[in-house]
Amino acid sequence: MTVEVIAGGAVLVDDPWCGRLLLDCGVGVLAAAQLRGVPLAGVQRVLVTGRGPERLDPACCGVLPVCGPGDQAAGAEQVDLGAEVAWLVPTSRGTLLHCHASSWPAAVPAGPVQPTIPLAPAVAAAWDGRLEQLPGPRVLVTGGSRSGKSELAEQLAGQLGDVTYVATGPTVPDDPEWTERVRAHQARRPTDWHTVETADLLPLLTAPGGTLLIDGLGTWLAATLDAADAWSTGTVPDTTVLTEAWATTRRTVVLVTDEVGAGVVPPTPAGRLFRDALGRLNATLARQADQVWLATAGIGRRLR
Repeated sequence: MTVEVIAGGAVLVDDPWCGRLLLDCGVGVLAAAQLRGVPLAGVQRVLVTGRGPERLDPACCGVLPVCGPGDQAAGAEQVDLGAEVAWLVPTSRGTLLHCHASSWPAAVPAGPVQPTIPLAPAVAAAWDGRLEQLPGPRVLVTGGSRSGKSELAEQLAGQLGDVTYVATGPTVPDDPEWTERVRAHQARRPTDWHTVETADLLPLLTAPGGTLLIDGLGTWLAATLDAADAWSTGTVPDTTVLTEAWATTRRTVVLVTDEVGAGVVPPTPAGRLFRDALGRLNATLARQADQVWLATAGIGRRLR
């Protein structure tokens, strides 16, 4: 991620998660960027703090996608500070708190929190690692069998570093085909990634640490259904503990899941039970995710 101060309190952020953002766009910012040779092409959003139009350069209207107080900005959440508006923006380094300098003391939780990157005087920011009340960015990657979803998730996680790969699938030594699948996954991982083989996700999601790449939700759900004897009872166990941990985790998490709604209706009760349970769980986690990606025929497309 790169952060560049332009002028007049404007900061340009380039990040693999949130894209290209311009934080505030005061009068003269477009001209200042041109004079400094800072290209603004590809800016996806301008997040304007404050209440009135005085912090917005009229030249930006119709040129850049401006999101001000009261507007909806995909992936960013507004925070009402009374006289001001701030933004929470999930990035690869945590959640960026973007607010006007005059609101900085009121915008952060109590405690010794200080900005950790150089910003223009009119902008204050802090990273999720210093703000205990803010969740970490969560990325859900879905797709069908052999769609390339695991490779896509590995590419996304690989941009962040400090990756723990969580393999939720079982070990089946007498199944050569499954063994080859596992070997292919292992061969793709960088040598500096740490691997954990477990279906117990709660301790990992609630503990501090670096990026988690969990592959995948389908095998986790199968293990959960096995443990609850759901195949014979027909009752899906409560998964609220997982969804709450996903919603509140402070770690960056890339979670791989199977898209189960595009195929035929399974011919067995067990197959229908699994399909319905995973479909509902996918929808719940997607609503809480900061990003959702779909892999199809080896091509990844961001849905949100």
